[in-house]
Amino acid sequence: MMPEVSMPSSYDDRLSVKALEYARNGWPVLPVRPSGKKPLTKHGVNDATTNSDTIRGWWEEWPEANIGLAVPREYLVVDIDSEEALQQLKDEDLTLPETTTGRTARGYHFWYATNGAEVKNGVDVFPGVDLRSAGGYVVVPPSVHETGALYEWEVPLTRDMIAPAPQWLLERLRRRSTVEGVDQKSLNVAQVLAGVPEGQRDDALFRLACKLRHAGVPREWGERLVGEAAENCTPPFPQKEAYAKVANAYDRYRPGEGPFVSFGSTLPEQFRPFRELPPIRPEAPELPPNLLPRRLRPWIVDIGERMQVAPEFVAVPTLTALSAVVGQRIGIHPKAHDDWVVVPNLWGGILARPGKLKSPVLAETLKPIRHLEATAHEHHRRRKEEYDVRLDSLKMKEAALKDLLKRAHGGRGKERSPEEFELELVSIRREIGELEGSLVARRYIVNDCVLSASVHDGR
Repeated sequence: MMPEVSMPSSYDDRLSVKALEYARNGWPVLPVRPSGKKPLTKHGVNDATTNSDTIRGWWEEWPEANIGLAVPREYLVVDIDSEEALQQLKDEDLTLPETTTGRTARGYHFWYATNGAEVKNGVDVFPGVDLRSAGGYVVVPPSVHETGALYEWEVPLTRDMIAPAPQWLLERLRRRSTVEGVDQKSLNVAQVLAGVPEGQRDDALFRLACKLRHAGVPREWGERLVGEAAENCTPPFPQKEAYAKVANAYDRYRPGEGPFVSFGSTLPEQFRPFRELPPIRPEAPELPPNLLPRRLRPWIVDIGERMQVAPEFVAVPTLTALSAVVGQRIGIHPKAHDDWVVVPNLWGGILARPGKLKSPVLAETLKPIRHLEATAHEHHRRRKEEYDVRLDSLKMKEAALKDLLKRAHGGRGKERSPEEFELELVSIRREIGELEGSLVARRYIVNDCVLSASVHDGR
């Protein structure tokens, strides 16, 4: 039985508590994108763990992360994407025994024990039916689907509730494994080289490696092509695992052997004959510290060394923040004899994978400008206190003058003429306008801005 856990009030806390509960029961956990399925850690399912300290750290960094469970070697999960797919199995008299069952947004996850049978991950084992086994993972309750629906357990996840896999399913998987995952249907090589989505990567990349081996393509070229295809996948497939698939295909088979499908005309023309390819994702050079502004250099280098990040990670937000301080006080005149002036607005950004310390670096480098923002806010607050008193005084004076002007026009005010009251009233109203326009808070940081454009037809 699963231990009882008192659920906290916050849903984010509930996710972290549930992740720890799975881990205590021996299920390896990994964080996946909120309302999604993509892993948040660098190595995806390979990072799955039952270590409670690691799991707490993940959910402190990503409190809204969905929960993924790595499928242990002795189990498999039948992922049915719709009621129609489940009904099609029933129509073919393929019954799924009652077992641990998770309800997804539109379908089901059925958990089964393999009883020692070797099972591989697969896509479209049956129409609308995928398979997750060792090396794969599934999203589990109480995670949130992208549609907003909650994952739920219809039959709880406990080992004594997981039934043995039905014989008809194991037979189908054995038939697939005899061809080592190479489906007999044609493979669109161009499509695989351009990248395939998650759920199809493992199968498609191995089949591509097998086709290259069967066609007599040198192993070096096979690694390049499969590596490039892996990089183009969504999300990118790990290069180490892609090279392992090439090794598996090239070491196990010789050209002319094995369950291969001939290339035919599916290989793009630009790859026949093979020629030298440019380097795959050449590394961008690091920013040399001597290119940094002299007064900023020690500070930027110090932050980079303490946080173990490249200097450009620190330099980009620092220079962008400085441009906000300069604001519109400095402009550029592109033409010597023209009044055209351009105010440079500097935009910057950091692009890196999750876990590369983007947010901590931004927090550290923006401390000075946040200090300026706080100082400006306090200055504005104090000015507004004085402003409110002066504005109230002027508005009361305006009301009194209006009353005196009314009396003068009615012949009841003898001390001054209506014209004199009018001049004083105009002066008071001008002062009110100037005061209202003078109280503008100085801003250094703008959040959640929206850029919009309007289109005019000239009429």
